[in-house]
Amino acid sequence: MSAFIRKRLVSFVIVLVGVSILSFLLLAFSVSDPAELIARRINVNATAEQIQEVRVAHGLNKSIPEQYINWVRGFFCRRIRHIHLLL
Repeated sequence: MSAFIRKRLVSFVIVLVGVSILSFLLLAFSVSDPAELIARRINVNATAEQIQEVRVAHGLNKSIPEQYINWVRGFFCRRIRHIHLLL
Protein backbone atom coordinates (compact mmCIF):
# COMPACT_ATOMS: atom_id res chain seq x y z
CA MET A 1 0.00 0.00 0.00
CA SER A 2 2.78 2.45 0.85
CA ALA A 3 4.50 1.71 -2.48
CA PHE A 4 1.30 2.65 -4.29
CA ILE A 5 0.98 5.91 -2.36
CA ARG A 6 4.65 6.72 -2.93
CA LYS A 7 4.25 6.08 -6.66
CA ARG A 8 1.19 8.34 -6.79
CA LEU A 9 2.99 11.12 -4.90
CA VAL A 10 5.99 10.95 -7.24
CA SER A 11 3.63 11.08 -10.24
CA PHE A 12 1.82 14.05 -8.71
CA VAL A 13 5.06 15.99 -8.18
CA ILE A 14 6.20 15.27 -11.75
CA VAL A 15 2.87 16.47 -13.17
CA LEU A 16 2.90 19.54 -10.93
CA VAL A 17 6.40 20.53 -12.07
CA GLY A 18 5.48 19.89 -15.70
CA VAL A 19 2.35 22.03 -15.48
CA SER A 20 4.23 24.85 -13.77
CA ILE A 21 6.96 24.82 -16.43
CA LEU A 22 4.39 24.79 -19.22
CA SER A 23 2.41 27.63 -17.61
CA PHE A 24 5.53 29.72 -17.13
CA LEU A 25 6.71 29.18 -20.70
CA LEU A 26 3.32 30.13 -22.10
CA LEU A 27 3.41 33.35 -20.09
CA ALA A 28 7.07 34.08 -20.79
CA PHE A 29 6.75 33.67 -24.55
CA SER A 30 3.49 35.52 -24.95
CA VAL A 31 3.20 38.02 -27.77
CA SER A 32 3.34 41.14 -25.61
CA ASP A 33 6.38 42.38 -23.69
CA PRO A 34 5.52 42.43 -19.96
CA ALA A 35 8.02 45.21 -19.23
CA GLU A 36 6.46 47.42 -21.87
CA LEU A 37 2.96 46.76 -20.54
CA ILE A 38 3.98 47.72 -17.01
CA ALA A 39 5.89 50.80 -18.15
CA ARG A 40 2.97 51.98 -20.29
CA ARG A 41 0.59 51.56 -17.33
CA ILE A 42 2.80 53.88 -15.31
CA ASN A 43 3.46 56.32 -18.15
CA VAL A 44 1.67 56.11 -21.49
CA ASN A 45 4.63 57.72 -23.25
CA ALA A 46 7.29 55.49 -21.68
CA THR A 47 10.72 55.71 -23.24
CA ALA A 48 12.97 52.79 -24.07
CA GLU A 49 15.08 53.60 -20.99
CA GLN A 50 12.03 53.46 -18.72
CA ILE A 51 10.99 50.12 -20.22
CA GLN A 52 14.50 48.79 -19.64
CA GLU A 53 14.37 49.99 -16.01
CA VAL A 54 11.13 48.06 -15.52
CA ARG A 55 12.72 45.01 -17.14
CA VAL A 56 15.65 45.16 -14.70
CA ALA A 57 13.43 45.89 -11.68
CA HIS A 58 11.28 42.82 -12.34
CA GLY A 59 14.12 40.51 -13.36
CA LEU A 60 13.03 40.19 -16.97
CA ASN A 61 16.59 40.78 -18.12
CA LYS A 62 17.66 37.45 -16.59
CA SER A 63 17.72 34.12 -18.37
CA ILE A 64 14.55 32.05 -18.68
CA PRO A 65 15.67 29.46 -16.07
CA GLU A 66 16.46 32.23 -13.57
CA GLN A 67 13.09 33.85 -14.23
CA TYR A 68 11.36 30.49 -13.69
CA ILE A 69 13.13 29.93 -10.37
CA ASN A 70 12.17 33.43 -9.21
CA TRP A 71 8.60 32.85 -10.38
CA VAL A 72 8.28 29.60 -8.41
CA ARG A 73 10.01 31.13 -5.38
CA GLY A 74 7.59 34.06 -5.47
CA PHE A 75 4.64 31.68 -5.72
CA PHE A 76 5.68 29.72 -2.67
CA CYS A 77 6.52 32.85 -0.69
CA ARG A 78 2.98 34.14 -1.36
CA ARG A 79 4.29 37.30 -2.91
CA ILE A 80 4.19 36.87 -6.62
CA ARG A 81 6.74 39.46 -7.62
CA HIS A 82 6.25 38.84 -11.34
CA ILE A 83 2.53 39.54 -11.35
CA HIS A 84 2.83 41.03 -14.84
CA LEU A 85 3.33 37.52 -16.22
CA LEU A 86 -0.19 36.70 -15.15
CA LEU A 87 -1.76 39.53 -17.18
